Amino acid sequence: MNSSMRVATHAAPVRQQVLVNLREAILEGLFKPGDRLYEQTLCDLLGVSRTPIREALRQLETEELIHIIPNKGPVVREVTRQDAQDIYQVREMLEGLAVRLFAQVADDAAIASLEAAVQGIESCIRQKEYRVLLKRKNEFYDVLLKGCGNKVVYQVLGSLLARVTLLRGTSLAQPERPARSLEEIKKILAAIKARDPDAAYEASTAHIRQAAVAALGNLPTDSKKNFQK
Repeated sequence: MNSSMRVATHAAPVRQQVLVNLREAILEGLFKPGDRLYEQTLCDLLGVSRTPIREALRQLETEELIHIIPNKGPVVREVTRQDAQDIYQVREMLEGLAVRLFAQVADDAAIASLEAAVQGIESCIRQKEYRVLLKRKNEFYDVLLKGCGNKVVYQVLGSLLARVTLLRGTSLAQPERPARSLEEIKKILAAIKARDPDAAYEASTAHIRQAAVAALGNLPTDSKKNFQK
């Protein structure tokens, strides 16, 4: 883990690299929910000073991937069932809108980029590269959000991306889920290529509802509720 997380100090900006590396370490499970993040340990792992570490931790707290506990310090946040329900409800509305808009306004180049992202997802699933799969799915959504033509949707949904990725890892933990997820995404792509915004919206919301069911099925049931739109 040490060598893979170290920051290339000759590249700029260092603080952005630190943020990306720490975020990925959390999303990939190198740091588990409940783990304390010690500044000096992070400095040693990434090969940087405390300043970019502290800046990155503040941003991760804003993204709700960690929280700062008084007299204890930064701790990786746990995702509760209620968190998941709230996130998926917002995601369903905003992502459905983003997909609808993309089908309406995206040019051929953007659609080709989206199709390439889907092919990347399919390749990961076939080769069972599930850690890389999360990155490929993020690439798909990055193309989608950038191409939807609505900056507010891009900003708001983009701010949820890290927490959605955490939940995506939970839902994809089910053996059958990656293949089903791929088929759902292919339906979204097919509707977009057909320039059918309504069908794209329906395919998107169906995909998110299935992802919600899968994710909630893997979370503790102490406050169990059914996911509702």
